[in-house]
Amino acid sequence: MDPATRQQLAANFGREAGRYAAHRPTYPSAAVEWMVGTQPCDVLDLGAGAGALTAVALAAGHRVVAADPSAAMLRELTVALPAACAVQSAAEALPFQPASVDVVAVATAFHWFDPDRALPEIVQVLRDQGRLALTWTTRDERVEWVRRLGELLRAVQPAALKGDWGTGSVASVERSGLFQPVEYAEFEVTQRVDRGGLLGLVASRSYVMALDDGERRRLLAEVGALYDETVTQNGVSLPYRAQCWRAELATAPRRSG
Repeated sequence: MDPATRQQLAANFGREAGRYAAHRPTYPSAAVEWMVGTQPCDVLDLGAGAGALTAVALAAGHRVVAADPSAAMLRELTVALPAACAVQSAAEALPFQPASVDVVAVATAFHWFDPDRALPEIVQVLRDQGRLALTWTTRDERVEWVRRLGELLRAVQPAALKGDWGTGSVASVERSGLFQPVEYAEFEVTQRVDRGGLLGLVASRSYVMALDDGERRRLLAEVGALYDETVTQNGVSLPYRAQCWRAELATAPRRSG
């Protein structure tokens, strides 16, 4: 993604932080355990947003610092998770001490980073044998109505955001030479949503926020109609696959001075 598009789309999150916090799915505890480990350790949740992964890692007993460039997102995070340490920071300029964390975890956010600038920063803050862990929740479009939802979203999605975010991001980690071979695992998670929840989820996407009012209303009307066709007595289950990657640090060159 080119820097101008990245900046323009990412800025939308701050304007809709409350909607994002209310409607985005969580991460399964088994996925976070695989990414971070079972023994309590120091975790930097980078691009933490409203704290979905932070919450799971804290519940597992880890010591978590949540970093995000959006002050609005961090306000949502600290209201929900007062025990978390929140720091306003971009991935490309981390304010943390060298060798200060065991794991850098990035949940549905690495595609917003400039990898050439962010990866050296991540290397600096990791301890020896530290780990970078990445995850994305991907709609399971083997389910028919979810496939149709995906088609509606892709019809308005800009080209810069199309494609497999996880595979593209992991390729940049592998090309860097800074990490050992990447491991992969996948976990299932389901989000139960009512009509308002599904519309809120769709509206929380950066590219939907960027639509003009007419386009956004048309999209939400189509999503609402799809929900009405699909609804059961208690809403609908939206299935996801939590796709996870992890890689240990290969070398840890430290900046001098």
